[in-house]
Amino acid sequence: MVTASLHLDTLSREFLNNPYPTLAKFRAENPVFWDSEFKTGCNNGMGVWQIFRYADIKSLLSDRRISSEIPATQLELYPIEAQKMIAGLFSVTQKVMLFSDPPKHTRLRSLVGKAFNPHIVEHLRPRIQEITDEILDNLEGATKIDFVQDFAQLLPVNVIADLIGFPRKDYPQIKNWVTCEVAFLAGADVSLELTYHSRTEYLNYVDEQINHRRQHLGKDLLSALITVQEEGDSLSDGELQGMTWLLILAGYETTFNLLGNALLVLLQHPEQLQLLRENPDLVETAVEEILRYDTAVQYLRRVAKEDFEFQGNLIKAGQDIGLWLGSANREPEVFPNPDRFDITRQPNPHIGFGYGIHLCLGAPLARLEMQIALKTILQRLPEFYLSPEGYEWGSNPGMRGLKSLPLVLS
Repeated sequence: MVTASLHLDTLSREFLNNPYPTLAKFRAENPVFWDSEFKTGCNNGMGVWQIFRYADIKSLLSDRRISSEIPATQLELYPIEAQKMIAGLFSVTQKVMLFSDPPKHTRLRSLVGKAFNPHIVEHLRPRIQEITDEILDNLEGATKIDFVQDFAQLLPVNVIADLIGFPRKDYPQIKNWVTCEVAFLAGADVSLELTYHSRTEYLNYVDEQINHRRQHLGKDLLSALITVQEEGDSLSDGELQGMTWLLILAGYETTFNLLGNALLVLLQHPEQLQLLRENPDLVETAVEEILRYDTAVQYLRRVAKEDFEFQGNLIKAGQDIGLWLGSANREPEVFPNPDRFDITRQPNPHIGFGYGIHLCLGAPLARLEMQIALKTILQRLPEFYLSPEGYEWGSNPGMRGLKSLPLVLS
């Protein structure tokens, strides 16, 4: 039965600062409901089925009746003058595995997995450590920093752009392009025009890099993606463009938000911070608990491929489905004392990187960056505190992260 009167206001400052009380209330009282007022950058206010419980979300992430693709029919929801821009945005997302279903998704993931796998990621450990140390070297002598700007944003853009093989001089501009893109996709208040022009510039840049690399193959990931083959199959030019776009998008934004969230939650739980200082080998379980307790990816969007009944509700073909990972990771039936931050928590079956066939391909890289970063920060910065001026959360409800995190160093 559709409950039309309910609405999840994700753009309020109260929700952006701390979504978990609101998510807990809906999870307990209205775990599945139709939100006719909900709007993201992708669906232009067409409404969405809001889903909050762990079991429901895992079930739907494995359900072939829902799709990761963005239907072309949604173009009709936009004014005529905007449809060209939306079509341009959709043309890229339709070429990447994040927004595709089997068999296309299976083919793309198989090809990309040959060039980007956990074994290759592990070989990045020395380079990630080197970049981490370089950033901290530049902070020596400082008594006050903004952790987001001075560390969290720098590490992942350096790592992922190095991995792909982009020139270092281009990193600041790449960061700007990606920040705009993620904000639009996750439902933040960013204009369609700005997103369209930003992506156009970025894709032109990617095309230039691909064309250059075809003539000068190296040992970077872009070269590997160009040359990868399986049973005579390879990535097309459009798929190469889309995959490079996706790798930068996911490899930068998710990780820098996780790093900021990690440091803040540790500072807010000094006993856990001290425990990690005294037991650095706990860094792996600490990272998993951060991914559960305050994950960056709060929300995943899917679309119904056909009419079907779910928890007593009729979900119709073409309707959006919103899966709140941030709510699922605080499910009391799965995680005892879910609002307690515990870096020794085991087991910890969180879904901070998604679930099923779309489990994040870059999860091993994000985990490795977080582990190295946290361990090195605690070794090299004996004391740091939240600055009295306070921190600020960003305005992106689907990708939770800090806009600033001022710290005092001593």
